Amino acid sequence: MTYKLAIFDFDGTLADTFPWLVSIISRLAAEQNYEPITNTQLEEFRTLGVRKIIKKYKFPYWKIPIIAKDIQKKMQEDIHKIQLFEDIEKVLHNLSQHEVQLALVSSNEMSIIQKVLGKEISALFTFYECGVSMFSKQAKFKKILKVSGMDETETLCIGDEIRDIQAAHKANIPFGAVAWGYTKIETLISYTPQEVFQSVFDINQAFITQ
Repeated sequence: MTYKLAIFDFDGTLADTFPWLVSIISRLAAEQNYEPITNTQLEEFRTLGVRKIIKKYKFPYWKIPIIAKDIQKKMQEDIHKIQLFEDIEKVLHNLSQHEVQLALVSSNEMSIIQKVLGKEISALFTFYECGVSMFSKQAKFKKILKVSGMDETETLCIGDEIRDIQAAHKANIPFGAVAWGYTKIETLISYTPQEVFQSVFDINQAFITQ
């Protein structure tokens, strides 16, 4: 199947934010007197969706926006530490040159995303939906379909989290799971994505006819 519209996630898909996030969570835990997260727990988190993590650790939903705001504030301060995954820029340029429309849906803020992408890469994206609440991606996927004029079958959502693939399934949009993000690829595969990308260059094959 060759797709014409790519809807990308940002954190863990385009940008390598996981190592930074781990360090920030440790800092926040110390500042706010939370129990520090162990390496064993981190590995477990990479096999669970956000809802399961919240339920298992009895984390109050009302605290999520507060923590997210703190994290984004610290990311603004540390923006120079955030990098795109190697060769992502080449892939995005290649897709654009082959007239694939690019969209981005993320819980992260537009200002952070565009600083990390840079002006040249930011300009390759036609559609942005940023600052999306944690479980609202389905509606944003549908919105992009409407404004782009694309059909679900012509579109591929690309991401690294269970909530991403669940939102794509609910929107009836095919999903491409990446192996380099937050969630272990074996876990994502268990949710039956239509595409699996072991390397960033594999993305080209879903969009560009050889």
